[in-house]
Amino acid sequence: MLQTKVIRYHTHKDEQLVCFFVGADSSGKSTIAKELSKRLKIPYFKNKNEAQCFRTNFMNELHLKGSYLYEILRDTKYSLIKDRDYVCEAAYSQAYGRETDMPFILDLDKKYRALNLHIVFCYKTAHLNFSDHLIKEDMLPKIIQGYRNFKEMSINLWLELDTTDENLEDQISKIRSFLKR
Repeated sequence: MLQTKVIRYHTHKDEQLVCFFVGADSSGKSTIAKELSKRLKIPYFKNKNEAQCFRTNFMNELHLKGSYLYEILRDTKYSLIKDRDYVCEAAYSQAYGRETDMPFILDLDKKYRALNLHIVFCYKTAHLNFSDHLIKEDMLPKIIQGYRNFKEMSINLWLELDTTDENLEDQISKIRSFLKR
């Protein structure tokens, strides 16, 4: 008979930890999230097709993928460090004046509260040599403001992390304190 072994990724005391890293492009969120993942031994995930989603119907992506990931995490109790999620849709849709489904986003935010979601909002006060194939630098203030506006509506725990100095050790220390890990 074939036996399978299920490996659960959890933090200390077997508690689920769900942490979303959000912020404007080039804010350092991927680098920081990957390092935290390595140190806490919690899987890191980023949608490799997110650039394609930027040019397509965000509403379909939001409804399908937003609910799907939540249900997986709720039902498995797995821990996860995720690069971007529904919070980004709220911020970018505001910045770009794009249609979105804010009631759905707020409902998802409420559901994630039951999973003790922690949101790390990375931002920079200055960018050196900013370059991105989708975002123009002049959109960064609008995107950052979009995150701050959504933070005011969110019921989850947020850490605003200024990543301008690119001091990874200091950033990880602040995040671990925020997560109490």
